[in-house]
Amino acid sequence: IVCKQWYRIGLPLFYESVILRTITQSNALRTTLARKPKMGLWIRRLRIDGGICGKLENITTAAPNIAVFHLSLGVASSQNPGGLCRALPLMQFSELYLHTFNGHDNRASRTLRATVLRCISTTWTRLVS
Repeated sequence: IVCKQWYRIGLPLFYESVILRTITQSNALRTTLARKPKMGLWIRRLRIDGGICGKLENITTAAPNIAVFHLSLGVASSQNPGGLCRALPLMQFSELYLHTFNGHDNRASRTLRATVLRCISTTWTRLVS
């Protein structure tokens, strides 16, 4: 960003749509939101790809204004979806997009899918059909 004025204007737009594809990105966002909680209020769209399963509950709690949520259901068998499964019931949004990938029918994927189905039926009350 070119100068302080552009920084002040551009930073909220930069955080409006967040895509997490790696644990490193998830950890960096969690650290940023811990240092500057106001930035979490700017997040409107969150996409979690690749079975990111870190401590996402800190991120979802810090970002209460998420309206659109994209979630990849493809989780490798070596991953533990516990952090993601704990974070999902803490969220409320109006639009949900689920992405599936062939070849991921394992315990981790089934656990994540079961959590999503439970949240759809009981927790996510703001979803618009």
